[in-house]
Amino acid sequence: MLQNLPFPRDLIDLIQKKTTIQTFKKGDLILGDSHSLIDTSVILLSGACKTATVLNNKKTHLYCVEANPESPKLLFCSDLNKITDINFSITSLINCDVIFIPHNFIIEWAIRFTEFDFLIKEGLRYIFLNILNEMKNISSFSLEDRLIKYLKYKTSFYDDNEIKIPLSEISEDLNFSREAISRSLRKLEEKNLIIKKPRSIIVF
Repeated sequence: MLQNLPFPRDLIDLIQKKTTIQTFKKGDLILGDSHSLIDTSVILLSGACKTATVLNNKKTHLYCVEANPESPKLLFCSDLNKITDINFSITSLINCDVIFIPHNFIIEWAIRFTEFDFLIKEGLRYIFLNILNEMKNISSFSLEDRLIKYLKYKTSFYDDNEIKIPLSEISEDLNFSREAISRSLRKLEEKNLIIKKPRSIIVF
């Protein structure tokens, strides 16, 4: 799998020798307390994950990441704790392969290898944009607005306008009760913005 990474041979050899690669199944908790990884960064090698934090004692969705060996993605950087003071948790959406890299190597390899430097910078940009967008949603938008934005984000992420997602997951990600989510889904359906099926939601 590492042979398909878009990196020079020297960097792939370093990743094999200096990092830890783990496989996680769908629903596994990859990272439960980011403060415990204060000197470790995480790269998603394959699969898809979602990241959350706790606001007002409730879990709140932050961003999703999808990757494959030809296009790995930064999932978490230890600097995020220092910059944002946000405690991250990461859960696998499907089976995933993840690389745990000591932070001192992140800096060293970013200096030595332009491909790795690009991956880290683009990953941080994606993460910060999504965190800022989610904070704006929380502070400025109604539940209906947040819900339709969330559903459209999911359709974009999965590249399908019909998504299979349980009510419990939406409730957890948006930090609202299932009853509130159900009411908002009905309102969105009345406005012809979605069609709610027994096991899926079609988003227009």
